[in-house]
Amino acid sequence: MAFEGKPALIQPVECIQADRQPNLYLLPGHADLSEYDAALSLAQTSNGAISALQNLPGAFNYFIEKTAEKYNADFVLIDLNPGLSAINQSLFNLSDGFIIPTNPDPFSVMALQTLSRVLPRWTEWAVRMRPLFENAAYPLPITTPRLIGTLIQRFNVRKGVAARPYRDNIQELKDTVRNVLRPQLMKSEMLFNQSDYDEAGIGEDYCLAEIPDFQGLLPKSHDVGVPVFAISDAELGVTGMLLNNMKEKKEEFNSLFKAISGKILSIEKNAERLQPVFD
Repeated sequence: MAFEGKPALIQPVECIQADRQPNLYLLPGHADLSEYDAALSLAQTSNGAISALQNLPGAFNYFIEKTAEKYNADFVLIDLNPGLSAINQSLFNLSDGFIIPTNPDPFSVMALQTLSRVLPRWTEWAVRMRPLFENAAYPLPITTPRLIGTLIQRFNVRKGVAARPYRDNIQELKDTVRNVLRPQLMKSEMLFNQSDYDEAGIGEDYCLAEIPDFQGLLPKSHDVGVPVFAISDAELGVTGMLLNNMKEKKEEFNSLFKAISGKILSIEKNAERLQPVFD
């Protein structure tokens, strides 16, 4: 409604409830949303001078906030597409913390280098523009997105470690985060206190976890619509040694994702000293 110039206030919407996780609600995106990117981009570059566009930059924040209140949500996770659109900028700037997923390849290294320039620019825009939109029906949120960490995923394992073709790329990703991304985020106050990372067990490369390829578990996960660690033995549809191997892999992924969740929760708990994040 905000993008279509309708006078009615934005209302929360009905979310899809996950069948086997009653505390998880899904708000799917839609390809048509990209149609509003040009209007939002204009609003973000008009410096508030065009009154008809003043409500657009803060509209997503109001919409998500009210929908989260409707479901009494503790956390809102926003899965952005891999682009630098105005919509992604708006969604990023309403966030309290962010995680960067990567693959061990040169493209992810280049993406990290790009993000080291773009993300601080987005945050600096929000700081500069916040006073200009404070009287809008949907003002910009008062928050600074901070790096929680990165994920390195989609690689094969040999003898318990990443296969040789991936090992160098994994190290290059970590070096790029440490030497390129980190200094730029630090300048824009987009990092939590070092003590928060230390207590969460997050190292100086900010890697939350290295997640190998799901292999045979992935298609079964898609078929039943649950994470790989939540597939039942019956849903695996195999027997004997193959069943035992898949059950072992399930437990490995379950432990891995629990460890990731624990680090995120630790950051959330300690980061309250900085600002009221993850509301």
